[in-house]
Order: sequence, then structure tokens, then C-alpha cells
Amino acid sequence: MIKVSIIVPVHNSEIYLHKCLDSLVNQSLEEIEIILINDNSTDESINILQEYKDRYPNKIILIDLKERQGPGGARNEGLNIASGQYIGFVDSDDYVEIEMFEELYNLATSGDYDMVDCCFENKRVEKFALSTTENTWGKLNIEKRRQLIAYPGFLWSKIIKRNILIDNHIRFREKVTYEDMDFLPVVMLYLKSVYATDLLLYYYENNLHSITNSYEKDIQIKDKMAALKALVEKFKELNAYEDYKEEITFQVYNTYMHMVKFCTFYLDDNEVNYSIYKELQEFFFKLVNHDYKNNEYIAKLDKKNRMYADLNNIDYRIILDTYHEQ
Repeated sequence: MIKVSIIVPVHNSEIYLHKCLDSLVNQSLEEIEIILINDNSTDESINILQEYKDRYPNKIILIDLKERQGPGGARNEGLNIASGQYIGFVDSDDYVEIEMFEELYNLATSGDYDMVDCCFENKRVEKFALSTTENTWGKLNIEKRRQLIAYPGFLWSKIIKRNILIDNHIRFREKVTYEDMDFLPVVMLYLKSVYATDLLLYYYENNLHSITNSYEKDIQIKDKMAALKALVEKFKELNAYEDYKEEITFQVYNTYMHMVKFCTFYLDDNEVNYSIYKELQEFFFKLVNHDYKNNEYIAKLDKKNRMYADLNNIDYRIILDTYHEQ
């Protein structure tokens, strides 16, 4: 019996692949399958993947996509053939402790938990974090579920029961970026129980050359808009939006805040104009068409990040006119 299926989408990751794959093929949990999906790489990634497939034929399943599907599409290919009791996702530029999936699987089965999370390190800033906090552990009630939807954390530090994803037809958006922004909150709707460990088991490289770290305006603005729109639409389709409006509003606000920051600090001066802020403002109010001033999650942000909630209710021309006068 396969206990954990580990799904790894790969696109042009030759620099990181050996370290990533070494950490997976040497897992202390023996009953695993490692599903590697080459997402039409143009570097040496496919050759490295084939090398590991040849060396570990009983552990590795290799899928070679001839058309780029994006991380979401690649993960969906893995989900279609995964047979494990639990599913784990690893990014190809990251690596894990060799006992990661044994630790998580043992915890998961000890309490029949639907999801188990672990501590991770952001290597670039040398910070540790655990997304699934203790106040959400155990059997879920509505308050715990609210917390998980508001703060879903990251896909790659968790294992999730496969039947949760398969039975509820939960899949990633394909050929897009930020494909996981709407994925995890939807998963949280179907979980009955969760747990976590403060063991540091996952190492997030925070690769500066990854798509989501790009400074391209379309990726940081248009793609995030599409992800937020998909998030709201999915919750409405599932008739869950009204029940979790506060949490979804916080997700929208948090990402909107980062989009405004991007425009302010990373765009060239000639691109910082009223129209782009107006577009963001109108987009926000299209998704959040209710009073959010008393949102409990926004209220918990520090003063600098709460500031955007107030700025969003004024005409950005006032700020820009002051800026251009300086």
C-alpha cells in the first residue's frame, strides 16, 4: 500500500533538482511514490528526471508533458494517477528532511487527521514558520475552519488525504500562476480534522527566478486579479461565500494590499499613474461589495498594512498629485 504520493511539478529547475530529488528518494518512509511531472522544460531538467527514474524505478513515476500546463496543470496530472492514502506536494526548487513524510504520515494516522502540517524555513530570509496554528488542531468547528480559510498557509508543507481531493473534485487552475491561491481555501471547506507539528521539515528556497517572484506587471497584477476572482467565484459556486465572507474578504484585501505595494515601490515612475490605482480600486470593490471596515482579520494587521484599508476609500488622485508636486 502506498502511504504517501509526493507530487513534484518541474519546469526548468536543473539548478535545484538534484538536492530536491535526493531528499525525496531517501525518505525514511518506504511506502511512497514520487510523481515527477516535467512541464515542458527547456533546460536539462528532463534528463535529470530520467536519470533518477532509471535509478529508482520502483519509487518514481515520470510524466513528460510536451505542452506547458503550468504548476497547476502539472499537479493535476499527478493527482490523476496518485494512489497514496495521503498526498504531498513539493516544489522542484525546494528540499525536505528525509523523515518529513514519515513524521507527517504517522501523525496523520495516529488521529485519522485529514491534513497535517509542519514547520518550514524560508531560506532567503532565514525565518521559520508554522501555518496551521494550535488553535485549529483537532476536530474542526466553524471557528477553526474560519481560521484555516483566513490563514491557509502553503501547499508544500502539508499532506492531505487523497480522498478529500478526489471525492470532491478539487483541482488546480491550469496554465496560470498563483494557482494555489484558490486551491487551499477550498480544501479547508472539506476537512473534518487537522493537526500539525513544530518540527522543521520543509525548506522553501524562495527562488528569486521563480514566476511568482517576477517583477512583471502582468504577473503581479493581472494574474493575482484572476486568482482572487477565481477564489470568490469558487466559494459562491459552493454556496460557502456568505458563511466565510469575512475570511475571503481578508484574502482579497491581503493580496490587493501587495498589489498596491508593488505598483508603488516597483513600477517605474512613468507607470505610477492614476489609472492603475483606479483599476485596482475598482477591482477590489467589485469583489468586496460590502462594508469591510470592521473585518476582524484586517484589524489584526499592523498599522502600516491596515493603512491600505483607509487609503482604499479615498481618491488616489489626491495622493498622486501630492507625489508629483514633490
